[in-house]
Amino acid sequence: MLTDNDPIASVKAPRPAAAPFSPARRGAGFTLIELLVVIAIIAILASLLLPALMSAKIKAQGLACMSNTRQLALGAILYAGDNNDLLIGNPVGGWLTWGSETDNTDTSLLIDPDKARIGRYVKSADVFKCPADKFQSPQNRGPRVRSMSFNAVMGWHLDPPVNQIKGRTYLPQVNKLSELLRPGPDMTWWVVDEHPDSINDAVFQFLAGRFIPNAEWRDLPASYHNRACGFSFADGHSEIKKWKDARTILPVTFHDLPNMPVPGNVDYVWMNDRMPYTE
Repeated sequence: MLTDNDPIASVKAPRPAAAPFSPARRGAGFTLIELLVVIAIIAILASLLLPALMSAKIKAQGLACMSNTRQLALGAILYAGDNNDLLIGNPVGGWLTWGSETDNTDTSLLIDPDKARIGRYVKSADVFKCPADKFQSPQNRGPRVRSMSFNAVMGWHLDPPVNQIKGRTYLPQVNKLSELLRPGPDMTWWVVDEHPDSINDAVFQFLAGRFIPNAEWRDLPASYHNRACGFSFADGHSEIKKWKDARTILPVTFHDLPNMPVPGNVDYVWMNDRMPYTE
């Protein structure tokens, strides 16, 4: 039996030698191939998600545009209610250009009751601007204040209708809301997104009453919403209309658009069917 005084018991066992340092003992990292695989997977996921995100953005802009056109139509309806049923005509002041003129950025021309008929009923200048309208020429001092125009026949005046469609006499001017008998307030468009190269004053001139072979754009509607356009109607509801003819969907060139004959254009027919007429 060994005791503390025994010389053998007093000899301590030697410590094990430390293992030599080796980089392989550190935490495992990505190899180049693994890193490339991860990057490829991220790229694939992005390619799948980005179109969905873009589609969601376009849909959100369309809903906001519908809200804006609806507020403008309701403002015009309120105006008629306060003015013996008379339609508002040209509701705001100003003339938009691609230049440096102050009308392009002056919001008082939209909401000041002394400068705009609708100013008493629409208090936010943002309502006049489609959220998808980001166009600004190098000469513009700032983003232009309007994207939307009002149907010129509603209290203003149209270029004379041709009246080529049997059973319809299109009206050059409608003075009162109660005169909208055909096709009726729910089918008569009042506010529209206008193409950036077409918009100037706040009324949209439409060459009404033509056979489809003689279709022609005087002013051109916009196509901000993935080849579609915002409208509101004389009963206060709003819609987004998807265009079908490529001639309705023109790029922005920062130049004024001329009259454009578009024989056979079904988009013209859609708008023409929603213009006021009598039998």
